[in-house]
Amino acid sequence: MSAVNAVRRLNDAGAAVAYLRTPEAIRARTAAVLARGLDGGLAHFRVDFSRLDAAADFVAAVTRERYPADVNFGIRVREAARRRGLLLRASHWMLALAPPLTITAAEVDEMLDIIEASLKDVLGTGTPDRTLVGGRVSV
Repeated sequence: MSAVNAVRRLNDAGAAVAYLRTPEAIRARTAAVLARGLDGGLAHFRVDFSRLDAAADFVAAVTRERYPADVNFGIRVREAARRRGLLLRASHWMLALAPPLTITAAEVDEMLDIIEASLKDVLGTGTPDRTLVGGRVSV
């Protein structure tokens, strides 16, 4: 049964939402979107695996430009979050969240509030000769 047909069979909106959050529904929907992208059936973009390496190189270059390793953006956000009571894993340019599977909606909200405050703290600061402004380093 397709994901669309499964959702149509559900009368209860809550049950439909619960189904759409399942790994099976997510896999079915993403497979459908990927197939349309490969066939040129999407209005705003297409999928071309022959350009994947170039796209990855572009993303890596932009990330390195905007978040240079010597600024330690991710580490600084991690430390600001830690001061607020949230433990994160981080490298110089990224954060990794690993909440327990038993996390509540209120706890997710609290976690995101802490991350937002930590990002605001770090974006307003910098090394003595650099300041982070909107994700970019100005000298």
